[in-house]
Amino acid sequence: MKNNYKIRGTNQKVEKVARKLRKNLTPTEADLWEKFRNKVYGLAT
Repeated sequence: MKNNYKIRGTNQKVEKVARKLRKNLTPTEADLWEKFRNKVYGLAT
């Protein structure tokens, strides 16, 4: 039976927890993801 989970090797419980964690970021995680989205990596080019 094929499952419809987006991430291979997960189940509904794992995906539910992952969604909850993504929605409830710590201030540090939120800052990090904002920098990734804005492509601010702090690397010399």
